[in-house]
Amino acid sequence: PASLQSIGCRSFAGCDDLTGDLILPNSLVSLGDYAFSNCSGLDGVLVLSESLRTIPEAAFYECSGICGEIRIPDSVESIVYNAFCHMPNVTSIVLGSGLREVDDIFPRCSNVAKVTFRGTSVPDAVAYLFGNSYFKPTTVYVPESAYDAYEAAIRPCLPDAQIIGVSAEPLQITEQPQDRYG
Repeated sequence: PASLQSIGCRSFAGCDDLTGDLILPNSLVSLGDYAFSNCSGLDGVLVLSESLRTIPEAAFYECSGICGEIRIPDSVESIVYNAFCHMPNVTSIVLGSGLREVDDIFPRCSNVAKVTFRGTSVPDAVAYLFGNSYFKPTTVYVPESAYDAYEAAIRPCLPDAQIIGVSAEPLQITEQPQDRYG
C-alpha cells in the first residue's frame, strides 16, 4: 500500500510465488536485512523507494529473475554487503547522487555491462564494488567534474573498462559520449 513505511527482516524471504515487477512505494523508509532474499519468482523490474537511505544486507539476495536496469535513488546513502547478489538478468545499474558508502553489493551479477555514478564524490570503499570477479562492467559513466577521482578509484579494479566522464546535470545518459582519454 501507498502508506507502507517499513518492511522487516526476512519479511518476504523465500517467497518464490511472488512474480512480476517489484515496485516499492515512495512511502517506504526502512527495509530489513534479507527482506526479499531468495524470491526467485520475481521476473520483472525492481523499482526502489525514493525515501530509502540504506539498502541493507542481502535485501534482494538471489532474486535471480529481476531484469533490466536497477536505479538506486538519490536518497540512498549506503548499500550493504550482498544487497543485490546473483541477479544475472540485470544489465545496467545507476547509482544515485547521495551514495556515500558501498560494499561488495553486486556479486554474481555477471551480465551488468554499464554502471553510472551520479554523485560527484566517489563513494567510500568503491573498490569493493568492483572487487568481485563476476561483476566486471565494460562501461562506467561518471560525472566529468569528478572524473580523475573516479578513474583513480576504479581503474585498478577494472583495467579494461571504458570510464567515461559525462558533464550533464543531472547525469542522464542519452547518447554515447566519447571516452575522455580514449
